[in-house]
Amino acid sequence: MKKALTILSVAVLAVVLLFVWLNSEKIFLKDTSPDSISVIEVRNGQTGGFFEIKDKNDISYITESIKSHSLKKSGVSLFRLGTGYTLSFYDENQKKTNEFIINGDNLIRKDPFFYKTDDNFMDIIDYLSLLEAYM
Repeated sequence: MKKALTILSVAVLAVVLLFVWLNSEKIFLKDTSPDSISVIEVRNGQTGGFFEIKDKNDISYITESIKSHSLKKSGVSLFRLGTGYTLSFYDENQKKTNEFIINGDNLIRKDPFFYKTDDNFMDIIDYLSLLEAYM
């Protein structure tokens, strides 16, 4: 009986921890300073376009805009196709420090999960569209 109670307690604890972990908020680029980013590579999954952002003002705007959104896991993204804007962030040593996909106006994909916000990313999407048009 004691062994069964221990197993049940561990199982309940595991379920509670899993629930908390799945529902915890995430802020992308939380510990990243715009000054530490030398370039952002952008791939547009809808048009196939590719461009690099090196201007410090653009990098700062994009980084701070992304950091201003709090997200929660909203599902598994593995084996799903289709992308919006794929953003790859590189430091001064040209080492990739972060990569994720803005997949919609309120959705980010960073495998293996989708993350959803109550806000929207239209300001960032519009900004990236403008930059792409002028590159």
